[in-house]
Amino acid sequence: MNNKTINKHYVYGKYEDKLLDLMAEGNADFVQADKLIALGADINASGDNNDENILSYIILEYRMNHRKNVGKKLYKIVEYFLAKGFDVNKNDGKYGVACLESLIFATFDSYTIDLAKLLFDAGARNIHYDDCGYDTLQDWLSTESSFQRLCCDDEHLSNIFESIYQVFEAQKNGRDYHGVDWYGKATDQHICKVYAECSHYSDYTCDLYYENKQESLQFSDTIYMMLDEGVLIIEPNLVMWMDNNLPDKTVLDVSDKFKGILGFKIEDITFKRNDFKIESRVFRNPTITLHLEKERRLELSLKYKLE
Repeated sequence: MNNKTINKHYVYGKYEDKLLDLMAEGNADFVQADKLIALGADINASGDNNDENILSYIILEYRMNHRKNVGKKLYKIVEYFLAKGFDVNKNDGKYGVACLESLIFATFDSYTIDLAKLLFDAGARNIHYDDCGYDTLQDWLSTESSFQRLCCDDEHLSNIFESIYQVFEAQKNGRDYHGVDWYGKATDQHICKVYAECSHYSDYTCDLYYENKQESLQFSDTIYMMLDEGVLIIEPNLVMWMDNNLPDKTVLDVSDKFKGILGFKIEDITFKRNDFKIESRVFRNPTITLHLEKERRLELSLKYKLE
């Protein structure tokens, strides 16, 4: 593939543009990249716009040229740039911010989560605020999660962006973000305990199927499934992610209500949409199914109070 950079008015320099084109080809010939750097290619080069840089540009445009293994290839490229001295703190931290911004449109897979962690580990700071001090970058991640869920009917990708949002949230609050990950990390793990936050309303249901039995439970707040390694967190709007630990808040041990599935391994997690419409309003109506070993399963769905 002989891809060339898009929007060629972003000129970084003779060797920098060659490096950019080399990375855009996808398989990233790092030996050739070393030669370009030896000739003088500046991996910290910026274009006409000081808010962007050569790496943020690669991250932003990479998916335009590639469809297969985008995240895995891009991760190696970012790793390479950081190892060669790319400075996320240059220009008062705007270099790192530009790379974090580009992630929103980068890989559209779970590697985006890993890329965010990689940049934070390198010292990137979540400092993108508007004139009112509002965290617009994190807001964009939340908006993208909602967009994928409500406009694209893509529950999987919505949860990927929710996980990235939670990585940003943990980093902002000084918590360890390394354990935050996407729901897929829950597969091949056993459900050990279940906790729930306490509330007075029932917003969604959990249907347990095991040994030809069905039990229905109703919850109104976040539930936490303790697994072999980490916690699967499921919020009332049925978005979910993984984390290392339970939250620093009061939760109730409701494991006795899940006896039929405790100790069983999660083999897969799937989504189904059964949206419905009343007059001009469309109601999102997802079902999340945790498929467990020995033909057990847990189905979660919203409970609408329509009057």
